[in-house]
Amino acid sequence: MTTPDLSTRRPVTALPTTGRRRFAAASVAVLALVTALVTVPSAAHADGPTTFSNTASITIPDNGAASAYPSPITVSGLTGPVTAVTVTLASLSHPATGDIDALLVSPTGENLVFMSDIGPSGAGVPATNATLTFSDAAGGPLAGGGTVSSGTFRPTNNDSGTADAFPGPAPTPSAQTTFAGAFAGIAANGAWSLYLVDDAAGDSGSIAGGWSLTITTAAAAVATSTALTSSANPSTTGSSVTFTATVTANGSAVTSGAVQFSDGATLLGSPVTVNASGVATLSTSGLAEGTHSIGAAYGGAPGSSRAAARSRSASTTRRPSTAARSATRACSPCRPPARRLPTPRTSPCRVCRPRSRRSPRPSAASATARPSTSTSCSSVLLGRTSCS
Repeated sequence: MTTPDLSTRRPVTALPTTGRRRFAAASVAVLALVTALVTVPSAAHADGPTTFSNTASITIPDNGAASAYPSPITVSGLTGPVTAVTVTLASLSHPATGDIDALLVSPTGENLVFMSDIGPSGAGVPATNATLTFSDAAGGPLAGGGTVSSGTFRPTNNDSGTADAFPGPAPTPSAQTTFAGAFAGIAANGAWSLYLVDDAAGDSGSIAGGWSLTITTAAAAVATSTALTSSANPSTTGSSVTFTATVTANGSAVTSGAVQFSDGATLLGSPVTVNASGVATLSTSGLAEGTHSIGAAYGGAPGSSRAAARSRSASTTRRPSTAARSATRACSPCRPPARRLPTPRTSPCRVCRPRSRRSPRPSAASATARPSTSTSCSSVLLGRTSCS
């Protein structure tokens, strides 16, 4: 995945000649899997544009708040953060549309005055059954010259300096001037509210067809789980060890993106693309003796934000033991030494020493015999040598 750094680590030990090494192919140790959550965008969950409507008629009184205050629309079923918002007022009629102030409020309180003070100050600027759509993508603002006709316009707030006032429960209007500035990145689901106010005396109006809200969201962030294992732990120095990272989301394999393996802060090779089973592998025989913390960081699909979470695993490498090495070579033939020597600690064979034995006592008819010396060697299991 991400995303936050959720790294977890496991020690990997590589021992010296008389100790242990990293991941060993013949190891009886089994790695427990370490799982980390990684946040990765998934294009399959993008929504939009999706339209929600409240078709109830709204009455706009002379110099006051609308009859439905606020007029709500409940949004549900969308995933991912908001990227675009569009508002449509259906069949607006009013002799002086410049009197109307319109405030849109999200479920979490973000808000935007998207229509206010249309037309020249003091001008009537009437509208009759006009359907007005407000979108950041429109070509220009609502000009308000002459009469207001149906069309699509950018959010238009011609406030000349005095902030628009909306009675409670409306919040204080924000300083935002676009839908994206006010709502991009928030969660879409919940109750959206439209607050309408006529802020001047002398006329009233209505929105006969109610209003609608169109929302587009980005791809939802999906939590992925990365499991890391090693083919052997511990292992013998110089032997090949394979690390396997398996990436899943909601129990299914993640089939795009790549995994970066690492040894502590050192990257192991280049990122490895996951296969159709969500698996990425890396083999190495270059781990030095000692303990190593191996990581597998899933970076997400190409073009997505990289996830910083890591799954950690540990393994041990060992050198061959002295006994194992000595068992592979035969002892040299024993020869009587010229002088007494201590037995070397590292040698699997003992130095043969002459053993004296006396001849039988001479008979009366024979001469005195000198002591004779004989030496022979016999090899036994594990390279031990005894002399007789």
